[in-house]
Amino acid sequence: MKVALVHNHSLTYMGGGETFILRLAKALSGQGLNVSIYSLPIGRRGGVDVKGLLGPVDYGEGQAASPGRLSRRSYKR
Repeated sequence: MKVALVHNHSLTYMGGGETFILRLAKALSGQGLNVSIYSLPIGRRGGVDVKGLLGPVDYGEGQAASPGRLSRRSYKR
């Protein structure tokens, strides 16, 4: 089964919500689910290797990662 988790801040921000999403994705992946995370680049911090923390979980950020019609102009910073 495929699962998509969507968050409004970059996972590089590493606050409470981002940590929860990371843990949830890893737990679901450990149960054999195909998990992907999509987020906006709000609060993006350099030097954080999110993909290294996720293991087999797919992660996409920004316009290219957004499923559907979401674009960078569709939200306010």
